[in-house]
Amino acid sequence: EVQLQLMKNPMTPFRSGGSVAWLAEGISIEDSQDQLRSELQQLPNPMSTSQEVKISMKRQRLSARIEKFHSNGQAFFKGLEIDGAFTPQDDPEFCGKEEEGEEE
Repeated sequence: EVQLQLMKNPMTPFRSGGSVAWLAEGISIEDSQDQLRSELQQLPNPMSTSQEVKISMKRQRLSARIEKFHSNGQAFFKGLEIDGAFTPQDDPEFCGKEEEGEEE
């Protein structure tokens, strides 16, 4: 039902091509998460300072992409009656800061 309503609604004013571009960005984000996860598994434990800085920067960029993706996604659901609230399902372990002393 939601899919049908989305198809009937006019395209949103996203410059990058509407819902298809938004979905493609979501897939790209998932690929980036998988790539980061793989990279983390290959790093030594404990990581060097430069490795930690590099991973932290990648996490920050990924987190910003996810936040923008969720924000843009809300525009597609305006005016739709959807049961329940939208809850992102991203794994915060790969996006947020780790607590001090926490080991992977």
